[in-house]
Amino acid sequence: MSEKKRDLSSPQARLRVLLKQIPLDQGTLAEKLGISQPVISLALNGHNDKTFQRIVDLLIREYGVAHDDIYQEAPSTMQELKERLDRIEAGIEEIKTMLRKLG
Repeated sequence: MSEKKRDLSSPQARLRVLLKQIPLDQGTLAEKLGISQPVISLALNGHNDKTFQRIVDLLIREYGVAHDDIYQEAPSTMQELKERLDRIEAGIEEIKTMLRKLG
C-alpha cells in the first residue's frame, strides 16, 4: 500500500489542501474576492503575497479556517523520525505484553 506524501512545507501548499477540503475552487474564490482566477492561481503558487493574504483573510472570516492551519511550520525530519520511533516502540511494548500473556 503506497501513500503519496504531500509537501505541506509552504503556506501556499497548505492553503491549496484546505481549499480542496472546504471545497472551494479558484473560480468561486475569485468571484468572492472580485478578482480574476489567474490572479488567484498566482497567489496560490507563491507569486502574489497581497492576494494570498486576502484569500487567507476570507477563509478565516467565512469558513472558520484557523490561521495556524495555514502558517504552521512543517515538522522537521528529526521530529517525524521521533514520532515514527515512538509508534514503533509502543507497538513493541504491546507485542511484549501479548507474549507475556501467552507465555
